[in-house]
Amino acid sequence: MLRTWAMPDQIASAAAKGQDVAIQGFGKFSVKHRPERQGRNPSTGAAMTITAGKKMTSTVAKGLKDKL
Repeated sequence: MLRTWAMPDQIASAAAKGQDVAIQGFGKFSVKHRPERQGRNPSTGAAMTITAGKKMTSTVAKGLKDKL
């Protein structure tokens, strides 16, 4: 198993600045902004407002995906 300890910190640092991170042959990490929206409490079914936030997304490089 290859362990890369510094990579998660570098990706998080770039994401905090709003930058995308592309790793050649591996994939791309980016931050998506999620707007405020209406949702439901799964326990009670009551309507509620879900606050706006950020979501980390990733896309696998085509070359890596083709090797699987």
